[in-house]
Amino acid sequence: MIEKPFPYQPGVILYDVIIGLLRARGTSFAAWCKELEIKESSARNALYGQSGGLRGQELREDVIERAGRDLVERAYCERVNQHASSVKDALRSRKAS
Repeated sequence: MIEKPFPYQPGVILYDVIIGLLRARGTSFAAWCKELEIKESSARNALYGQSGGLRGQELREDVIERAGRDLVERAYCERVNQHASSVKDALRSRKAS
C-alpha cells in the first residue's frame, strides 16, 4: 500500500516547528542552512509556502527530512492542536458574550 504524505500546511506553524527543533539541537536556522548548503531565504520561502512550485515542494520535503521527519510531524501535530484549541476557546468566549 502506498502511504499518503503527511499533510503539512506550509506557514508559520511549520516554520516555527523547524526553528524550535534546531534550537533544541543548539543551532540556528541560518547556521543549519549554511551547513547543508541551502540558501536560507529559499528554505524559509519553501516552509512558508511562498515557493509553491515543484522545486519549493521538494525543498520543503528535504528540509523536513533533514530536520527529522518524525520529530517534525509530532511537534507540528502538537502545535496545530494547540492552535485549534485556542480558536475553539476564542469562539466560545464570543458566543458567551
